[in-house]
Amino acid sequence: MKYYLGVATPANYQTVVKEVLLENNYHIENYENNATSAQIITRWNIRAPYPAETDAGFFDSKTRIFITAIIDNSTFSKNNGFGYECYMEVLNHVYSGRDREYVEFYNVPLLKSEMDHIAQTLSENFENNK
Repeated sequence: MKYYLGVATPANYQTVVKEVLLENNYHIENYENNATSAQIITRWNIRAPYPAETDAGFFDSKTRIFITAIIDNSTFSKNNGFGYECYMEVLNHVYSGRDREYVEFYNVPLLKSEMDHIAQTLSENFENNK
């Protein structure tokens, strides 16, 4: 699952993402920064399978979120620096025991609804979207 979140400022990117993720029971594992982007990666959120996952024969589930902010060079200002074009990617892995490994599985309406909510909340809280 991938989402476009809008434009964040350097001042609000990490703060907003951290608050929204924690409100939704996702905890940050890593921050990665380079010259052109920043990324926030959550720990795996290990949870009970949703009904669509158990119906498909899976008995273990885990979800992880990546929030990527790419510098938009056209937004530079002396006071506020650059704006970030922000995206969210969701990994959902499930386990059936058959192959002794987790596989990606996204046909999960409840998970999609939760991720839609997180993406919408992030988008609404970035300053440049207001």
